[in-house]
Amino acid sequence: MLVLLSNLQSIDMGTLAGSNNLDLIWTLNHITDKARAKRFLKNFENRLCVYSPSVSQLYTRYDINLPVRIEDSLVVFPDYQDITATYSHISSQAIVSTNIFLVPGEAMRQEGLFIVIKPKGTTKPLKAMPLMQGLKKVQQAFGHQDPFLPIIMKGGLREIGQKIPCLNLSRIKLSALDKCSKLECISIRGNIIEKLGLLEADCAPGNVAAAF
Repeated sequence: MLVLLSNLQSIDMGTLAGSNNLDLIWTLNHITDKARAKRFLKNFENRLCVYSPSVSQLYTRYDINLPVRIEDSLVVFPDYQDITATYSHISSQAIVSTNIFLVPGEAMRQEGLFIVIKPKGTTKPLKAMPLMQGLKKVQQAFGHQDPFLPIIMKGGLREIGQKIPCLNLSRIKLSALDKCSKLECISIRGNIIEKLGLLEADCAPGNVAAAF
C-alpha cells in the first residue's frame, strides 16, 4: 500500500498514520541513503513486531508506507481491523534496549542477513554471525526463563559504514508485563517466535540481496 501525496502543504503526518501517534512516523533525517534504508526495512515488514511506547501497544501486523514525496520519513500502519494483531497494556518498562543489530551481509562482503553484537567496550571488535546462527547464540545466552524476543521501534533504523542500513533491536521482557495475563504472554512469545521463523525464510541470501 503506497500513499501518493499530491499536496504537501496540507499533509498532516499524524493523520496519515491513522492517528496522532508519532511513534509510527519514523523520520530519517539521520540517514544518508534514505531510499536504501527504506528498502532494507521492508524486509522486516510483519516479521518483527513494532512497539509504540506512547500508547503501550505492540503491533504484529502492519504496512510500512513509503511516501513518494516525503523522502525523509516513513509511516507504519498497524492493522487496526484485526483486534488480534495488536497487544495492549505493554508497559515501556518491559521493553529493553540491546546492543544487537541486524545488518545486510554486504557490510561483511557476504550475502544474506547477519546479526551483529556491539560490545560495550568501544575498542572491542564487532561480533557478526549469520542470522539464524546468531539468533540461536543469543537465545542460548538469555535462556528459557527470560527468552530473547526481538521487536523494533522508532529510532532503530540506522546507518553504518558506507551508507549501509542496519536495524537496532529492542526486546520485550515477558516477566515485566504486569498488566498482561499469562495467556497473553504466551501468545506474544509464540507470535514473535513464529515471525522469526518466517524471517529466516524471507532473508535467505538471494532474497535479501535482491532488496538492494
